Amino acid sequence: MLAIVYLAVCLLIGYVVCSCAVPEIFHVTGKSFNQKTIYVSPALVWIPAVCMTGILLVTWSVYILAHFFSSSRTPLVYANAIGLAFYTILGAGVLFYKKKKKEVKKPVFVCESKKCLWAESIFLILCLILTTALMFYTFYIKDGDMYIGYTVFSDFSPHLSMIRSFSYGNNFPTWYPYYAGIDVKYHFMFQFLVGNLEFLGMRIDYAFNIPSIFSMMFVYMLLYVLAVKITGKRFAGYLAALLFTFRSSESLFTFLSETAEGESWWQKLKDNTEFIGYTTNENWGLWNLNVYANQRHLALCLAIMLLVLILLLPKLYETFEMWGKMAQKKENGIKQYFVQTFFTAEGWKIHNYKMAVFIGILSGASAFWNGAALIALLVMLFFIAALSRNRLDFVIVAGIAGILSLIQSKVFMTESAISPQFYFGFIAESKTIWGAASYILRLIGILAVVVVAAFMYYKGIKRYLTFVFFTPFIFAFTVSLTIDPTVNHKYIMMSCMLLDIIVAAFITDIVKKKDVVRYIGSAVLVVLLISTGVYDAYSIYVRNGEGRSVVLDMDDPVTQWVAENADSRDIFLTPAYTVNRVTLGGAMLFDGWSYFAWSAGYDTWTRDELVAAMYSATSSEELLKLVEENQIRFIVVDAECRNSESYTVREDVISATFGIGYTEGEGEDKLTIYDTEDILN
Repeated sequence: MLAIVYLAVCLLIGYVVCSCAVPEIFHVTGKSFNQKTIYVSPALVWIPAVCMTGILLVTWSVYILAHFFSSSRTPLVYANAIGLAFYTILGAGVLFYKKKKKEVKKPVFVCESKKCLWAESIFLILCLILTTALMFYTFYIKDGDMYIGYTVFSDFSPHLSMIRSFSYGNNFPTWYPYYAGIDVKYHFMFQFLVGNLEFLGMRIDYAFNIPSIFSMMFVYMLLYVLAVKITGKRFAGYLAALLFTFRSSESLFTFLSETAEGESWWQKLKDNTEFIGYTTNENWGLWNLNVYANQRHLALCLAIMLLVLILLLPKLYETFEMWGKMAQKKENGIKQYFVQTFFTAEGWKIHNYKMAVFIGILSGASAFWNGAALIALLVMLFFIAALSRNRLDFVIVAGIAGILSLIQSKVFMTESAISPQFYFGFIAESKTIWGAASYILRLIGILAVVVVAAFMYYKGIKRYLTFVFFTPFIFAFTVSLTIDPTVNHKYIMMSCMLLDIIVAAFITDIVKKKDVVRYIGSAVLVVLLISTGVYDAYSIYVRNGEGRSVVLDMDDPVTQWVAENADSRDIFLTPAYTVNRVTLGGAMLFDGWSYFAWSAGYDTWTRDELVAAMYSATSSEELLKLVEENQIRFIVVDAECRNSESYTVREDVISATFGIGYTEGEGEDKLTIYDTEDILN
């Protein structure tokens, strides 16, 4: 299958690039950041690094090549043929050359310790089971039907439309499928990867789920490694992964406190079928595992963030090591600390330009995979660089990432969807300091208390890392980049993921002394931290699967007609669709469900008015003028359209003006697609 060949080529060229640019990734697991020996399998770093590098490089190359062949009906045929052939020859050639020069070293997969190997194997198997279940339970195909779980179908509406615009259409230059005809303001490259895999023959559920599973596995691998390198303890790595999986919140305990007299807690938990939550939009599943099932493009960029931190944090540790040596000399005062930190050549000079360029390109290339992860990474790198050695390395990283991000924004967006402004309080009910504090405590529960305790307990580097990892959280509560501040929830989730490492380190230190009371206390603390998240996982289970999914026939005649008769340049006038058989065919909607386009930064109010004007036009002349001005190719009239409260559809005018491209059904449920190129008068 060509899709498998595609992924294999990604792996090949990713290995070649990483072995040339950052050979450090193949042996970074031997020492902690404090230079103590640790036992961690090297493959847990280099496999994610190689795969992510190859996927970004090959996918961007194929996308750019497809632009050059956009005049063809199937530009991906030429783009994939050229891209895969080029990278196969290049990768094989470089490997042959390095082997001839005896520069090829066999990468090490596992650590030397058998105890470590068994523990890590069990850890990875558990993560793989959880991740695979999460992805395939919420989205799968069975007996010719596509099942999209209730907890994910909303966001899957634009995602599946974007995927199909590439696999079925020719979306070059790229439009946003729920606001077609202008540009794309939403990060879409993960959807392009999925669309290309489907185009290459992989069934869409596999094309969507397999990269999603890989991405989540990379997060677990790298989060574990980062935690072990910070703490020197593998237990802290496993605990950090557990805390990341199951969020902390007081919601479960509040929910149980509302149990009616005579009702059992167990029955109350069993009967509930909704996400629980007592803060704004928490009942959307905004903070739990459902986010990673829903926003499939997020995990890959979280993994990139973790990889970058693993590679760059040693420079921060060097400064704190220098301070430790200076502290032993009592004659050193504040002035000496300041001078040695900020006004020495070692503090600024470039140490590893290859790594800096690699990180800059990798980070910058991720901007249209998930922009929020890149912004959070740059925020943290600013504060890491402030006290690190070799700051010019960070300047190179930020410069390249910023330039690449700017180029992508200029190419894809006619007008920026980002308008930074001070916005205090995130989505807290009260936009005051105390209101925000109350919201945070209700949202993340005891995690907030433990983070504060850890911050007070630790000194030096771990205290500073606690602050650094908290900066995306601060960003979410003080800055809004889009019209919808709710999207800032991802910064908070990223912050909590990293703060889980500090919490894991704190708990590991508590149980370091073999004491029964400490063990019991720590166990209780962990249970309190993960309880709400565990119940959230149960909620995902009861809200998805057969009987709790949007079901679409893969062979539906409407879907097939759209796929065969419409191109990605053809704009459909439709009701406010979410996901249905029309969008599954890759239809580009003039104005789909408004929230998707509105939250991405589009002027949906204007298009809502235009939709009403076109559907309710009272004459052919008026309709023709509006259709031509808005570049409408197809007009869909169905039951949803006829029952609209926003306008009264004049199907008599539409049918008298344009010929029918497709029709089915009778009466109120009749669906008709009118072709505006077939003008009747």
